[in-house]
Amino acid sequence: MDALRIGYVTGVEGDAVEVRITHQDAEVHYQGAVYRVGKLGTYVTLPRQRNTLIGYIVRVSSHGEFDAHNRPSHVALNLQLLGTIQEGRFTRGVNEYPTIGDPVHIASEDDFAMIFGHAEQLAAGSTHRKSFSLGRFAVDTNFEVQALGKEFFAKHCAVMGNSGSGKSVTTAKILHEALQLPHTQIVMFDMHGEYLSAFSDEQGKPLPNVNYLSDRNLVLPYWMLQYGEFERLFVDTNNTLNVNAQRVFLRAAFERLKRTAAEELDLLTEYTVDTPIYYNIEQLKVYAENMNDARYVLNTENYAFARLPYRQLPAEEQEHMLLTRRMDFNKGDSEGEVPHATYFGHLLGLVNQIETRLNDRRYDFLLRPFEQVRRNPDLAGCIRTDATPGQLSRPFPR
Repeated sequence: MDALRIGYVTGVEGDAVEVRITHQDAEVHYQGAVYRVGKLGTYVTLPRQRNTLIGYIVRVSSHGEFDAHNRPSHVALNLQLLGTIQEGRFTRGVNEYPTIGDPVHIASEDDFAMIFGHAEQLAAGSTHRKSFSLGRFAVDTNFEVQALGKEFFAKHCAVMGNSGSGKSVTTAKILHEALQLPHTQIVMFDMHGEYLSAFSDEQGKPLPNVNYLSDRNLVLPYWMLQYGEFERLFVDTNNTLNVNAQRVFLRAAFERLKRTAAEELDLLTEYTVDTPIYYNIEQLKVYAENMNDARYVLNTENYAFARLPYRQLPAEEQEHMLLTRRMDFNKGDSEGEVPHATYFGHLLGLVNQIETRLNDRRYDFLLRPFEQVRRNPDLAGCIRTDATPGQLSRPFPR
């Protein structure tokens, strides 16, 4: 092991270690391999009686005067301690620290294999593979780095890089390798539909071990959303002066629109704006359009519809008309009429948000559940167009 010795410890502060280089050459030759001494980003070992500490070079500096060959009197390394090798097994973290004068060795391929390789390929007497190939070691590209499947996916990880740098390819490669492990089950949320081709055959069909579900296989009816979720999706926040009016309207509208289902389910005294029972989102849009234009007949509670006979109808009938069909109001400052104090002119952003989402195919699974079921035979029977509001509010049949 002395052939790998490059220096000794001169300082310790927590997991940070300072090392003085005593090796005279810039390279170490060992078992046919060549290792650069003091290269930033490489590994070193600190052998001890019961274990070996692993360090990562984070800084290289020179000290003293330079000689005639432009070489400093000595070179120092700063290390970050990463883990410990004990009884042939590498674990992250250290519970023992080096002392001044402890020898420091350059890490060899045997050490790399212990840290990154196949040491835990077999565990607890099992003959099954436990690790998969993660790639090549940057310091030595001849060395393949292995990752333990169970430990790798039990933690958070991220694949980061610039646009076009290969993040998607890397992710697909990791998953392909992980799928070679026994009993592997992976759920991927492919938000942009870019991974299907990576897990398909030459004819474009998903591989036998892949179940691909697109947005066409999903139904999450909008009436299952809680009020807060619906508000975040549809309230237009661009004009802060209109936000409160939209929120007040939505709460009042949900109470009215959900009432039919609540009555059928005997929930009239219990339902709230959060209760996941059916209402018609198209009716919500129509109601918002009407209330955005709504006016009252001056000094009355009657709505000032453009058609005069409608103004005389009872309040209950007028409310029903506002909920169920588009109503016309006079434009401008008509004499004898006064705009709705809360809603007039303040709901257009909400209307536009609802209309935009309804016309966006990506939201069909949420906002057009009846069409979604009709397009997908696998979902047949989940939602029936002839069902009552109460029936639509009950759990889907399995």
